[in-house]
Amino acid sequence: MPRLSSSSPASPALTLSRLRPGQKGLITALEGKDSRTLHKLMAMGILPGMTIKVVQNSPSWVVQLGYTQLTFDNQIAGAIQIHVTP
Repeated sequence: MPRLSSSSPASPALTLSRLRPGQKGLITALEGKDSRTLHKLMAMGILPGMTIKVVQNSPSWVVQLGYTQLTFDNQIAGAIQIHVTP
């Protein structure tokens, strides 16, 4: 399983798919079933070390990275490992 990661915080990481709207976290790793998923995430600018905030999680995911909002499906949300931040 392809994986791209940064140095992990002490507490365990969750996938983005576990967060509710309004919650945010630090991306610790990207883990996809194939390299195509990783390439898609990197092309969208989603990389370890970035802060991501959930804006909406239904019917599709909308997240914010800085001033940019992106949308994607549950498969992509499950490939993003995060450490929840306040």
